[in-house]
Amino acid sequence: FLSVDIFIIIPLAFFIPATGPYKYLTKHHPTDSLISYPVITSILSQTLIALAFQLGAHFLVENMIKDYVNFCLPDEDDCEILACPDNTAIFLMANIQYLVTAVAFSISKPFKSPIYTNIYLTLFMLFGMVYSCVIILWQKDFISHLLQLYNFENPHDSFWDERRKGYDEKALREEEEEDRLVILPEERFKFQDNQIKYYIQGLVLIYFAISYIFERLIVPATTSIWNARKIEKLRELKKRESEKES
Repeated sequence: FLSVDIFIIIPLAFFIPATGPYKYLTKHHPTDSLISYPVITSILSQTLIALAFQLGAHFLVENMIKDYVNFCLPDEDDCEILACPDNTAIFLMANIQYLVTAVAFSISKPFKSPIYTNIYLTLFMLFGMVYSCVIILWQKDFISHLLQLYNFENPHDSFWDERRKGYDEKALREEEEEDRLVILPEERFKFQDNQIKYYIQGLVLIYFAISYIFERLIVPATTSIWNARKIEKLRELKKRESEKES
């Protein structure tokens, strides 16, 4: 996840504010409070949608891989890095969610110019989308080792921390003595499925559609209903106050 922080989040933080204002003035005014219906609705909805798809990636791996065993639990003595199907699937899903959320939150008119007018952000988005799709669909050993991922196509090319080997032998002996489930190192790389990457890419596309549609259509529609009810209540309150004065 260090690669996400450096190559995705930091550039987004620089490029998103560079989007200029819309070319025409508007009679509308943006939300003047962070604790308001549209802001809370957007944040909560995008959070829940992202969480649902990350859980979907986890259960996808769990249901598609035969004889699946979760060995992603951290070590008790020292928590070294270990690539496994679960954390790789969630990473691949989360890697592109940052970009999708940025696109969904890039509100254009009537306040800001369209996202494509920000050349730097547009080029970075294209690069980020291509990069995210490449690490999902093109699972090669050097990518697995560079990003410390599990390789679904060739599990033995997955990332393996050399410092764990000595600890694994010790842990296996302890597990055998305690009659616990023993997962041999070579068994940890037997979970293979060449189709998972396509299903993860499919989840990414569905997530993009749902996230964008929800932010562009559902949030504005529910905000309009909320504002209409709020205005109606204010009118009723004003009417009651005028009746009391009279």
